[in-house]
Amino acid sequence: MKLTDKEELYCQSFVLSGGKKIKAYEDAGYSMKMGKAKAAIEADKIFNRPNVTLRIKELQKGRTGAIIKSKEDKLLILEAVMEKCSRDDPDKGMINAPSVIAAIKEHNLMQGHNAPIETTTKDDTITKVQIEVVSASKD
Repeated sequence: MKLTDKEELYCQSFVLSGGKKIKAYEDAGYSMKMGKAKAAIEADKIFNRPNVTLRIKELQKGRTGAIIKSKEDKLLILEAVMEKCSRDDPDKGMINAPSVIAAIKEHNLMQGHNAPIETTTKDDTITKVQIEVVSASKD
């Protein structure tokens, strides 16, 4: 069953807002005149429609791929920061690497990218490796 335009907007807003049904309901153009309590009920009804639920799952799968790509982008940014911070800037002096790295670390925490990585050795033993930036300094 095909989604209406409002249902599609609801699904997209739901995924982009991190699962906020009322925000998705309002962003899709549904009336909020009835108050938040009634809007919450109506937003939940839309969410529970099978075609809407299926579309949300499709959008979330695509978003997972984007998150993984952004994790790779963050690593490239981190590498660039480390390279730039290893040199003095002629106008500004040393760039504040610990603050930049702390900001990236916090962003990773918010995205859930600081979980230990599971690896398998030749004898199929699973080990967890926790990578943590302790400090950055110019040597």
